[in-house]
Amino acid sequence: MEPFDHDTDFRCLIGPSELAVQVAQEVRKVDPTFGLMVDLSHLPMLRESPAQALTATKDYLKHAHIGNCLIRDKNDPVYGDKHPRFGYPGSEIGVPELAEYLRTLIDIGYLEKGKRRTLSFEIKPAPGESSEVVIAQAKRTLRAAWQRI
Repeated sequence: MEPFDHDTDFRCLIGPSELAVQVAQEVRKVDPTFGLMVDLSHLPMLRESPAQALTATKDYLKHAHIGNCLIRDKNDPVYGDKHPRFGYPGSEIGVPELAEYLRTLIDIGYLEKGKRRTLSFEIKPAPGESSEVVIAQAKRTLRAAWQRI
C-alpha cells in the first residue's frame, strides 16, 4: 500500500505515513506479508520529510520509490503526482532531497549490503520531452545524490 496525499492532488484516504502504519498493522494480522511503498514524490504533498515518513514506516517498508512532483502551480501540466523529471521548473525534488531520502533509507536499515530491497524510479516525460533524455537525467541525479552520501 502506498500513502498518498489527503488534500493536494489525489486526495486519498490513506496518508500520512502514521495512518498508513496503523492500517498496515491491522492488515498484517491477517496477511503477514503486507507492506508499504514510500514514494519520495509524495512526501512534499504529505508535508513529511524522508526521516519522518521512513522512520514511521520502516517496519512495514517493502518498496521505496524515487520520483518528483510539482505542487506550486496548479496550472502546470505536470501539477501534482505526475512524476516530472528531476529539475523540472518549480518541482519539489532535486539532488539534495534525493540524497536525504537515500541517506534515511540507509539509516533505517532498508538499504543495507547483503539485503535484497526494491528501490525504483517513477518518472515521466512532460509534454514535448524525450523519454531517453528524462531517463538519462534521472540517472545523473541519482549519481549526484549518491556522491553526497
